[in-house]
Amino acid sequence: MIMERTGLKERIGIGRGKSRRTAFSYAFGLVVIAVGFVLDVLGIKGNEELSGLGGVGNWLIMVGVVALFVATLRAFKILGKRNQVDERVEFIAARASRFAFMVFLLIAFAIMVADAVHPITTSLFMLMSGLICGMVLAYALAYKALERRY
Repeated sequence: MIMERTGLKERIGIGRGKSRRTAFSYAFGLVVIAVGFVLDVLGIKGNEELSGLGGVGNWLIMVGVVALFVATLRAFKILGKRNQVDERVEFIAARASRFAFMVFLLIAFAIMVADAVHPITTSLFMLMSGLICGMVLAYALAYKALERRY
């Protein structure tokens, strides 16, 4: 009986479709954390308004940790499960996205009017991040409401 010698690629699961993607996701997260650590050690601060993280390095470390968390969820098949998509789901998604975009436009118009009356002093990245979170929330609420209706 000939015993086959398994290499490193076979042991860690690289070489099969999804395993390669998982390995690249882990590598990306680790590289971002390493770059963030280097920037933090060098004291490169960047913009002062980084959501209280104190510098670009800390922000990159946080992004790397989130990337590792998402890669772990995908590796354990918790995130990224494929669902069947039929015409009803596509219809609901299209209507919900139209609703979310209309809410986004109305809120943007209201912000422009409010800015004309009284200048808004908040930073632009905080304003845009709030608008994007609001758009995602409007989409989720519209999708759930339309899902019950149709």
